[in-house]
Amino acid sequence: MRILITFAVEAEFAPWRRRHAFVPISMPTPIGLQSHSFYRGTVFDNDVDVLLTGIGWDENKAGNRPRFVLRELLKNKPDLCMSSGLAGGLRADMRCGDIVAARELSLRTGGDTIRSTPNLLAIAKDAGARIDMKQITETHIVFEASAKSALSNFGDFVDMEGYHILHIVSGTRTPMISARAISDMLDQDLPPEISKVVDREGHLQTIPLLKLVINRPARIRSLLSFSAQSKDATVSLADFLDRFLEAAHGDSSEAQAKRMAVPDR
Repeated sequence: MRILITFAVEAEFAPWRRRHAFVPISMPTPIGLQSHSFYRGTVFDNDVDVLLTGIGWDENKAGNRPRFVLRELLKNKPDLCMSSGLAGGLRADMRCGDIVAARELSLRTGGDTIRSTPNLLAIAKDAGARIDMKQITETHIVFEASAKSALSNFGDFVDMEGYHILHIVSGTRTPMISARAISDMLDQDLPPEISKVVDREGHLQTIPLLKLVINRPARIRSLLSFSAQSKDATVSLADFLDRFLEAAHGDSSEAQAKRMAVPDR
């Protein structure tokens, strides 16, 4: 099978990348005459492309290189596309590291609803995901527990990219699914400094971090705690992806065998 998977940033991808021989490939884009890299590898005999899209979604089509590369990779006609990464839990029974797959996705601001492909949800369930879930895509990180509580009226977990990615994929009729690992719980406040010390590509910003160490050293502990929590969630996600791709390959092989067994007429 040919599979396309997206993450927001390298940190989400890192544990899974270390397990498999992914190779970075630079793709030229017409946007600012700059290239954008994706990764290619083989996992359980599946040909896998991985695209890092950045935190959030740039609505400026003229400046969104990940959007361009996503559309180009979809021209390879993958057998399935998964939007993956980390998400905030909006249910009291969710714990960090839980794997959730969206039955449907919507923007917090409204609009059309997007649905994951049913047979991929079934594979995700067998691989350990909770599947009867609604995903909300927000425009910003939801820091306060009170804001997550309000958002829980509309969905079960929240991210910043999934809807936009699957909206593009849906135009190609490619089977698709969104699956996430929970990185923070409903009643947990996140350190607001995250958005200052980490850029959209997930890179640590040295100067803002040094200012934080000097001016508000007590905040470092909460940042380190959330970082460790998120790292544990990415390992859970890597475990899930291995189970999912192994099952997806078996499902494809069984379907192909059945087709080959049908006698010619």
